[in-house]
Amino acid sequence: SLQHKLDTERNPWLARLILVAAAAFYGTNFGCVKILDNALDPSLATTMRFTIATSLFSPYLFAVAKSNPSLFRGGLEVGTYCAIAYWAQAISLETTPASTTAFICSLAVIVVPILDSLFDKTKPSSILSS
Repeated sequence: SLQHKLDTERNPWLARLILVAAAAFYGTNFGCVKILDNALDPSLATTMRFTIATSLFSPYLFAVAKSNPSLFRGGLEVGTYCAIAYWAQAISLETTPASTTAFICSLAVIVVPILDSLFDKTKPSSILSS
C-alpha cells in the first residue's frame, strides 16, 4: 500500500530489518528441519508442515480459485514442486550435515536467475539485476 511504501521510504531501517528477519528465518530452516527429522519420519514431517500451511491459507486459496482459476492451477503446480523439494531436502538431511544441505539448496538463489537469463531471451539484462 501507499502508506507502507511511505513508511519504508522514511525509515529505511524497517526494510533492512525485515530483510534480516527473512534471512534469519531462511537460514534457521535447515537446522530446524534436521531437528524435526530426528523426531519424526521426513515424509510425516513434510506432510504436517504443508498441511498446516494449507489450512492457514485455505480461505485465501478458495477466493483465488474462484476469481482466477489459472492462477490457482499455477500455484498448485509450483506448490507441488516446492513440496517435492522440501521432501528431498528432509531426506538429504538424514545423511548430510545441515550446513552442506543449506549451501546446496541456497545455490538456487544464484542458479535460477542465471537459468532465467539463458532461457528467457526477452530479458537479456536479468542476470545483471540479480
